[in-house]
Amino acid sequence: MTNGKPSQPVFINEGMHRYRLLALPDGELAGKLFNEKKQFVREYLQQGEASLPSVTVTEFSARDEMEETIIRWLQRILGEQRSFGITLNNYSGCPDHTVFLRIQDHGPFHELAVQLKPIAEYVSSYDCPPVKFVKQPNLPIGENLDGVLYERVIGEYSRRDFHGSFEVKELMLVRATAGGREQDRRAVLRLLPSLAGHQTS
Repeated sequence: MTNGKPSQPVFINEGMHRYRLLALPDGELAGKLFNEKKQFVREYLQQGEASLPSVTVTEFSARDEMEETIIRWLQRILGEQRSFGITLNNYSGCPDHTVFLRIQDHGPFHELAVQLKPIAEYVSSYDCPPVKFVKQPNLPIGENLDGVLYERVIGEYSRRDFHGSFEVKELMLVRATAGGREQDRRAVLRLLPSLAGHQTS
């Protein structure tokens, strides 16, 4: 498992790509978070564009010919998992590179890691690097900062308040493009309705 900071896209050899499995907020909260990220870019980076807000569940490298099988397995595994809630509660950081919003309950992500072990075994069987499950999931606001900027930013953000919640009803598989900065959507993987939602419907 990783410490919550997704790795930079790595293209190990021709025909191999970096994938990420993401949980994305929706509705008004998604817009609010995107505005947070845009403000961060304007205030601290002065260049580039804000990426869509997301929480990384896992990341891995795989070959072109493996993608169809991986998506099929993800559909089967995730199609048996329940939707779950995420609560974001204030800012924290991963020295010296990332400022993020904390996720209160990591339990659903750890359960997903258990259920996704067949994917990890499949990837390893093709001599690809080990699948990385994020041990402490979070929602990044500013990433890849240098040490000086990180110290400045975390001092300011640690005094700010933020609270919001959303339900994860689907996960998205994305693949890094050749430049490494854009994400190409490969599949949207729907989860079962939560038990709470089923009972109230």
